[in-house]
Amino acid sequence: MMIRRRISFISQSVLFLPIHIFFIFIILIPIVLTGQSGLELLHADRQVTTEITGETVNIFEGKVQFRQDTLEMRCDKATMYEKQNKLNFTGNVFITDGHRILRAERIDYHTNERLAFCYNYVRIKTETDSVYCEYLKYNFKTDEAEAKKNVYILNTENDVQIWGEYGIYNPNLMHSRIRDNARFTKVDTSSRDTLNITAVRLEYFGGEDKRAVAVHNVTILQGALKAICDSAVYHTATEQVSLFDSPFAWYENNKLSGKFIQAKFDSLKLQEIIVNEDAKAISLVDSISKKENILTGQKIHFTIENNKPKLVTAIDNATSIYYLQTENKEDQGCNYATSDTIQVYFAEGKLDSIAIRGGSEGIYYPEEFKGKKVFENE
Repeated sequence: MMIRRRISFISQSVLFLPIHIFFIFIILIPIVLTGQSGLELLHADRQVTTEITGETVNIFEGKVQFRQDTLEMRCDKATMYEKQNKLNFTGNVFITDGHRILRAERIDYHTNERLAFCYNYVRIKTETDSVYCEYLKYNFKTDEAEAKKNVYILNTENDVQIWGEYGIYNPNLMHSRIRDNARFTKVDTSSRDTLNITAVRLEYFGGEDKRAVAVHNVTILQGALKAICDSAVYHTATEQVSLFDSPFAWYENNKLSGKFIQAKFDSLKLQEIIVNEDAKAISLVDSISKKENILTGQKIHFTIENNKPKLVTAIDNATSIYYLQTENKEDQGCNYATSDTIQVYFAEGKLDSIAIRGGSEGIYYPEEFKGKKVFENE
């Protein structure tokens, strides 16, 4: 092994031992390791040098510490392969550049490329982010990370958590991409309300425009809200979720559908659901008769107050099918209406009344009506 020695107390006789004979000494003064891209050995309690398949191998043990420019590396044991320019760290492995800390049970570090291959109980931590996984490939030149198996990312700045089986992470760009059973969770620290998004693939951007992008088999859960679609975007600053590609949303016993749905929150409490283009809202009158109240329009605005439906407004070519009931839930027939605007009011979360505004037309079918009811919006 080529070492620029600065240790004066090593016996000269040791230097003439055959390469296959072990020699052990305590290292107290920094040693520059030639051929290892500026790598310095700062400390080790003992060193063993041997030869394995024609390659010189140095083993350092006991409070081992290396430095390479701004990188500081510590472990209990380090094995250096000279030809491969590689170090294998085991036991309390710790690597830091002052901005991030990398820990694992084992790290294989390639000195020329500054690549770290990390195994078992891996964690990389920055000021705002922590990444946990079972395998991590980290490039200290580009700050790019590739994580596999039980990947978990925690962003403390925005109270965001992301899970998955495979991920790519760049702390400088504040960008994460997770796939395979991907899940995004945002918790509001004041209300403790939680937003959960699952998808095949998730991306999170933590820059000025903080947002999560979900793709394929997307499910969104928040309190009584459940929504599904094939792609969605959540903007953390405005607390707005936009659902695309065959979106459906359920709130209480109301089902909403359209070409494009938006859900708006305040401290992660649902405030509004807006359905655009071919909008439809369906609510079950009762489970026995299977009758449904149906509201359609080019746009439907669903307002929530205190976690209960308050007002549903259908705009532009609005139609409604509304089944009337007494306070004792006795059926009183059905009213069909078309108008520019139709508003449905709720009391304590229960459907209360309907208002027809603008040029309107309607048909009332009494409960005893036995003919065929004609509804354009069915």
